[in-house]
Amino acid sequence: MLLRDGDAGLEVLLLKRHLRSDVHGGVHVFPGGKVDETDAMAAATRFGDGVSLLAGFASAALTPARAAILYTAALRELQEECNVCIEDVSVMHPHSRWITPALSTSSKRFDTWFFVALLPHGAVACHDDYEAVESIWLRPRDAIGMFRDGAIQLAPPQIMSLAALSHQVSARAALDSARSCRPPLIQPEHVGTETQRIIAFPGDIAHSVSTPALTGPTRLVLRNERYEPEDGFDALLGRG
Repeated sequence: MLLRDGDAGLEVLLLKRHLRSDVHGGVHVFPGGKVDETDAMAAATRFGDGVSLLAGFASAALTPARAAILYTAALRELQEECNVCIEDVSVMHPHSRWITPALSTSSKRFDTWFFVALLPHGAVACHDDYEAVESIWLRPRDAIGMFRDGAIQLAPPQIMSLAALSHQVSARAALDSARSCRPPLIQPEHVGTETQRIIAFPGDIAHSVSTPALTGPTRLVLRNERYEPEDGFDALLGRG
């Protein structure tokens, strides 16, 4: 989640995936991708043993080497997808970890770390016109409003992450918030009936984990072929 401060407050970069993409085609997402086979060597060269990065993940199950690889992959994808190079990794921090539900509508499952990062001074983000066909800076609330109005498409992780970011007053505040707490593990669970499909998040009465992971509602429902907040978009943004 690449962040900057605009005239009206915190803004986040969204990229529109190519319609022919096999995952989230036409959907607006954060820059990112999967770990590449070259990332391990690059990580060792840049970060050494990676011990200095491990604390940010607050996960005993993660090795220092793996932490370095995750940082390296995130930095590489950021440069490849939107031409932004971050040299000082102090402006980047793990935000959350998302694992695709076991009973997913997609045949592909992902174990994904989300980071927050500040746009370096003087850098200009732009899409690659290959994997992404559009790039746009939006306030989190405006992005959710555009999703509500059908102007853009968002996947559940983006919806919930944007809702959490909407409570931050600046890019630096969002980074400091990520540093101040353990990155939550978010494993959505599909619940509901044959006629109503629901994704429950940690903290929901129907989820196996009782402690909330992110600020905002704890479930999304499938309506009009997309997932929406059960109690309306005002509730998603903390106004209901």
